[in-house]
Amino acid sequence: MKITKKILALVMALLVVVTCFAGCQAKKTNGNDDVSSTQGVEVSITVDIVKDGETKNLIIKTDEKYLANALAEAGVIEYREDGFYTTVNGITADYNKDGAWWCVTKSGEMTMVGMNELELANGDKYEITYTK
Repeated sequence: MKITKKILALVMALLVVVTCFAGCQAKKTNGNDDVSSTQGVEVSITVDIVKDGETKNLIIKTDEKYLANALAEAGVIEYREDGFYTTVNGITADYNKDGAWWCVTKSGEMTMVGMNELELANGDKYEITYTK
């Protein structure tokens, strides 16, 4: 049982690293750069922030192209130079301290890229879950 938990923890940690690495490889897009492109058309997305069984539902209208930019513009996350987003809605997950991290899914499915590369479309639904 302990080995299974350790393997699961290792797989989850690897998933976080891969997802974050993908985000780090993206060009810096913090809403203040010319690099940040917009769709030019406002879209509406739903973002559920989940922690300890409590869900905060947000509807965000934006003309940003990428999820990270839309969330930063809405004040939900803070951009970090290293590409990691550890603070969501004022709550910080510290993996080094207690193994906590934020899991981002789109319509219940794990994403294959970081938030910097998740292109938005009208009606998208994202979940950001505090995970330990």
